[in-house]
Amino acid sequence: MQRKDSHEAITIAVGPIRTCVGCRRRRPQAELVRVALRADDSVHVEIGQRGPGRGAYVCPDASCVVKAIDSGGLRRALKHEGALPDTLRADLLA
Repeated sequence: MQRKDSHEAITIAVGPIRTCVGCRRRRPQAELVRVALRADDSVHVEIGQRGPGRGAYVCPDASCVVKAIDSGGLRRALKHEGALPDTLRADLLA
């Protein structure tokens, strides 16, 4: 008979877990905003439905958005060679 350790972690299924590229916290995918780089090199903010393209996730608060863009973490996660669109920060904060 095996004894269970009292410190054993109990996990609850909440769906896929993703990491915010701004703060690096792991959160359920449903709590994050997805930014996608499409094949035509356009960048799209996706809330709700997931579209095609390479994606990165950001928490929906201003500090994470600013950190993700200013640190270059969002551009690196998307593997985007050029500059991100000027309107991306406003789109993510809307």
